[in-house]
Parts: sequence; structure tokens; C-alpha cells
Amino acid sequence: MTTRITSNLALAGLLIAVSIGLAFLQRHGVVGAEGATRGAMVLTGILLAVYGNVIPKSLSRLSARGESLQRVTGWATVISGIGYAAIWAFAPIEIAAVASMCAVAIGFVFVVGYCVWLRSIPA
Repeated sequence: MTTRITSNLALAGLLIAVSIGLAFLQRHGVVGAEGATRGAMVLTGILLAVYGNVIPKSLSRLSARGESLQRVTGWATVISGIGYAAIWAFAPIEIAAVASMCAVAIGFVFVVGYCVWLRSIPA
């Protein structure tokens, strides 16, 4: 438990440090406003993918359906995070915010649909 909290705090600290660093670089003219925004959002997407990778590895005593749901949720979160990061890295800035949220929403809807499908199968 302590290791998980420590690693989560370290990742949050990394996100904050990179954001502060990008703001500093932007203030001194090294990167533009768009570059700073893109950098922070790409890192956010990568962290989402990292958290998705951790989901199926969490130690819990679940049924086979619960473990299946954990794996699907992990995969959906990793793919959504990679999509989020890729959209912020390469899409035009005008559509990046909406498109990246759509990537995450699609992953969420997929997981909810999988939950509904699992519940419909007789035990």
C-alpha cells in the first residue's frame, strides 16, 4: 500500500514538475504557448496509459469475471491514454481538446458496455 501511494505521489509530482518547467520555458520564450500545452497534455495521456497498465496488476481477490473486467479496463485505459497523448502530439490544436476527450470517452463507453455484457451472461 505504501509503495503504491509513493509511486502515485511521484507520478503526480512529475506531472506538476513538468508543467512548472514548461511554464518557465514558455515565460522565457523557449517554447510557445501551444508547445507548453501540448507537452503537458501528452504527459497526461502517458500517465493515463501508465495507470491503465497498473489496473490489471492490482492485487485483489476477484472472481473470474472481475479479473476479466480488470484486464479489459486496463487495456481500454492504456489505449485511451495512448490515443489521448497521440492526439495532443499530432492533431491540430483547435480540435485536440475535443478529440482527446472523445478518445477517453470511447474507452469508458467500451468498459461500461463490457460490464453490461458480463452481467447478461448467466453465471
